[in-house]
Amino acid sequence: MKKQENLVRKNNLQKYRKWKGLTQVELSQKTGVCISIIRLIESKYHYPKYLTRKKICDFFDVELGKMFYVEREGLNE
Repeated sequence: MKKQENLVRKNNLQKYRKWKGLTQVELSQKTGVCISIIRLIESKYHYPKYLTRKKICDFFDVELGKMFYVEREGLNE
């Protein structure tokens, strides 16, 4: 069997939001990012565009790479 790597986009949005004690609605109001986008990001169904990622990172005062990142995951084929 040949092992292949798969790149998976991940984020720490829920962790940072809960650390600040915010609901998804509050985060949406404070960042100007649509609540549906925040929900999709947290559920890992959406990887936001650069400007959205930047808004979120600026709000939390965190580097892009700490909030949004890519991991390699091995797959067997």
